[in-house]
Amino acid sequence: MLQRYRLFAPICFALLLLLGSNQAHAQRRWRVNNTPGVNADFTTIQAAHDAATTGDIIYVEGSFTAYGDVTFTKRITLIGTGYFLSENSGVTATTLQATMGSITLNTGSAGSVIKGCSFFIVTINDVGNLTISRNNMSGVRNNSAVITDPINIIQNYIGGNSIALGGSLANLFIGNNFIEGSISLSQTTTAVINNNTIQGSITVTNSTLANNIMTNTGTFSQTGSSWSNNLGSGTQFGTANGNQNNVIMANVFVGATGNSTDGKWRLRPGSPAIGAGTGGVDCGMFGGGTPYVLSGITNIPTITNFSTTATGNNTTPLNVTISTQSNR
Repeated sequence: MLQRYRLFAPICFALLLLLGSNQAHAQRRWRVNNTPGVNADFTTIQAAHDAATTGDIIYVEGSFTAYGDVTFTKRITLIGTGYFLSENSGVTATTLQATMGSITLNTGSAGSVIKGCSFFIVTINDVGNLTISRNNMSGVRNNSAVITDPINIIQNYIGGNSIALGGSLANLFIGNNFIEGSISLSQTTTAVINNNTIQGSITVTNSTLANNIMTNTGTFSQTGSSWSNNLGSGTQFGTANGNQNNVIMANVFVGATGNSTDGKWRLRPGSPAIGAGTGGVDCGMFGGGTPYVLSGITNIPTITNFSTTATGNNTTPLNVTISTQSNR
C-alpha cells in the first residue's frame, strides 16, 4: 500500500502541475509531502513558505501525518487535496487529505489564497485582500484591527466552531459555507452574508443577509442590517422580504442517509429552499453564484482514477491508466 502510494503521489502531482501550467508562469510551484520515500520539495508547510517567493504556489499533498502550523508573512497560494475524500466518490483517486494545525495570516500576506486544506483555525492579523475557500476548518478569528481590503470566506465546511471577528472590517464576504457554529461580528464590522447553511446563531451590525438557511433555533440578532429570502427553523427572520419561518428542515435537505458529511446538506426534490432566494436562486450553501463544492475540491484538474496492469522492468513497459477531470 505504501509502496504504491510512493509511486502514485509523485506521478499524480507531477501531472497536476503540468495540467495546471496555464496559470501565470512567473509563479513557482512547490510540493510539500512528509510521507517517507516521497521526493517532495519540503516536508513542512512552514519550510515551503519560508523558502518561497511572494506569489508562489504551494501544493500540499495528502498524507497520513499532519503538517503542523504555518504563519504567513508573504503572499502565497496554498492548495490542498480537499477533505471527506473517502465519502464523496469520484472526486479524486486518493483519499489522503492535507491536514495541518492552525494558520496565521500576518502583515505581508495580503493577496494570499488558502483552498482545499484541512486545518484547525485561521487567524487574521492586520491584513486583508484574502481568500479562504473550500477548506475544512474549525473557525475564523482575527485581532482587533481596522481592515478595509476585502476578506472572502467562501465555500468552506466550518465544523465545531464559528466565525468570530472583532475589529472593524469594511469589506467582508461570507458565502456558501456550512457553519456548524455561529457568525459573530463586531459592531463596527459590515458584511455581506449570502447562501450559507448555519446551525448556530447570527450576530451582526449594518450587514446584508440573503438566501441563508438556519437549521436550528439559534438566534438572529442584528442592528441596522437588511435581510431577505432566508429560511429559519424558527421565527428568526420573520416573514417579510421573502423570508420563511418555521420551516421543517427534514423537508429542506436530502439528509444523512446514504450521503456524505457535506453532501447531506444538498436540497431534496421539492425543497422549500429551491428557487426561494433572491432572483430565484436556491437558498443554502449549494445555491447562488459561488456554490459549495463537495469535498472542497479545488478548481484545478484532479486525478480521478489511477491503475496499473503490470510490473514494469527494463524490457516490459509499465502500463498506467490515468483519468482526470476539470473542476469548477
